[in-house]
Amino acid sequence: MRFATIAASVSVLVAGTQATGPNARNDPHISDFRLWGSPTCSGTQNYGIWTILQSDTNKCTSLHQYDPTGPSFIGVGLGDISDNFKLFLFVEEDCYGEAIEATLGGCDAAKTEWKSFIVRQ
Repeated sequence: MRFATIAASVSVLVAGTQATGPNARNDPHISDFRLWGSPTCSGTQNYGIWTILQSDTNKCTSLHQYDPTGPSFIGVGLGDISDNFKLFLFVEEDCYGEAIEATLGGCDAAKTEWKSFIVRQ
């Protein structure tokens, strides 16, 4: 009897998880960009891809929000971005100072390091 109750509970949990999974969420993909420790966006200092969803737009984001003592991000390679959106990079925290628009398919290098960004239309 216990086994039947546990099995039924697990099947309800799985069904509920599938119904609220990524496909059910209305948060379209907007952009991907790759972070580099080099100004040429090449070599071994590839720090991975940052994905932007629609819910992430119009928000200033620190590149060090997950690791305040992490590596310096010198190069940013914009892989893709939805029509009418733009990625702006900043060498200051809180999207302060001059906004540099990232180049699609290029490598945008900072003189010191990129510290924050915002994606907006």
